[in-house]
Amino acid sequence: MPVRQCGEDEQTIARLSRLILDGDAEARIAAREYLAGLFERRGEFDRAAGLLILNARAGAGGALTFLWLERLYLAQGDGRLAARAAAEAAKYLPPRTRKARIRSALRRMRRLLKGDGGRAPAPLVPSDVPK
Repeated sequence: MPVRQCGEDEQTIARLSRLILDGDAEARIAAREYLAGLFERRGEFDRAAGLLILNARAGAGGALTFLWLERLYLAQGDGRLAARAAAEAAKYLPPRTRKARIRSALRRMRRLLKGDGGRAPAPLVPSDVPK
């Protein structure tokens, strides 16, 4: 993939922002995903996570979305939200994969608990997603 110049990124952001405002539901979801990837590459993890959360609220939150959120939260140093996102992703995975993913999420949560006074992260609930 060619490296884009800063001006090209800004033009892309402007075009996708217009699509988010004027496009149909499917186009808005795709535009938010593309923008999330662009923001992640730029190191703007909170903006990327916000866009993915909007997609989850729009009904487009599957395993890949929540695994992506997990990666973004880890990049921000927020292990608690990362573990919650991993647990949410496990709900969407096939049973065999889900078992392995849940074990992995439990191991991460145990590591977090060792350094966090014994409080387990709560699962993601609709109120966690901003309106």
